[in-house]
Amino acid sequence: EIALILLYAAGFVAHRQKFKYTRQVRWISMIAGMLILGFWFNRPLTIVHINQLLLGLWPSWQEHLYWYLLVGGVLLVTVGDNKNPYCDWFCPFGAAQECLGFVGGAKNRPMGAFKPYLTWLHRGLAWLAIGLALIFRNPGISTYEVFSALFDRQTSLPIFIVLGIVLVASLFIRRPWRTYLCPLQPVVEFVRMLRRWVLELWKNAIKTA
Repeated sequence: EIALILLYAAGFVAHRQKFKYTRQVRWISMIAGMLILGFWFNRPLTIVHINQLLLGLWPSWQEHLYWYLLVGGVLLVTVGDNKNPYCDWFCPFGAAQECLGFVGGAKNRPMGAFKPYLTWLHRGLAWLAIGLALIFRNPGISTYEVFSALFDRQTSLPIFIVLGIVLVASLFIRRPWRTYLCPLQPVVEFVRMLRRWVLELWKNAIKTA
C-alpha cells in the first residue's frame, strides 16, 4: 500500500507543468512498479479487478486496502484528470516492455490499413472477457493476460508462448501488449469517453440554464 501511494504521488508531482524531471521520474516510477508491484508482490492491475468491481464482489477494505487503492485510484485519476496513472507510469508489465524497447530501439509502428481491424479486435477481446465474467459471475474465468507468466512463472504453456512473442516484439514495437492486446486499455478508453460525454452534457446544461 505504501509503495502504491508513493507511485501515485510521484506521478502527481511529475505531471506539474513546472517540474523539470518528468522523464527521469517516470522511468524511476516504472522500474519501481516493475520490481515492487510485479516481481516482489506480483500484484498488477488486471481485468479480474475490473470484473470484480462490475460484479459487486468487492473485498473488505480492512483486509484488502491495496485493492481499493489500486482500482479506485486509477478510476479516480482517470475521471478527475483524464490521465491514466497506472498504464503510463507504473504498470509492471508495461515497464518490462519499455525496458526491452529501450534496448532494442522500439518505435511506434503504424499498422496502416490493418489498424482499424486491430483496434476493434483489441476492444472485442476486452469486452468479451468482461462479458463472459459477468455472464458466469466469475471474475477470473476469461482472463488472458500474461502477467503471471512473467512475474510468477506459473501458468499454462500457451500463455508462456504468447509472453515470449510479446517480449520479442517489445524489442521493435513500443509496448505491443498495451497497444494491441491489453484488456485494460479499452476499459480506460471507455471511462474517458464517458467522462467527455458527461462534461459535454454539463456544459450544454450550463449554456441553456
